[in-house]
Amino acid sequence: MPKKKKKRGFGIEALTSAALGLVVAVIVVGVGALILGNMKSTTTDTNASRVFMYGLGSMETLGGQFNTIAIVVAGAVVLTILIVALGGIMRRD
Repeated sequence: MPKKKKKRGFGIEALTSAALGLVVAVIVVGVGALILGNMKSTTTDTNASRVFMYGLGSMETLGGQFNTIAIVVAGAVVLTILIVALGGIMRRD
């Protein structure tokens, strides 16, 4: 009985994994920003408040980059699928 060849490369599963990873990252940043906002509103120390504002600004900056990150991840997955579908860059049969 001949052995089946393993299927190499990525498929649509890679895109779903990348999308799920991106969704998890967005949720983590959102929850982090929510926690920082709540901590800032409850503190009376000016230094701590300044640190929380800096953290919130960083979260906002990262959150603003998610569109670019999503495009890059989708592009990488699509290019990988195309390269595998066309036989790879270098054939190793």
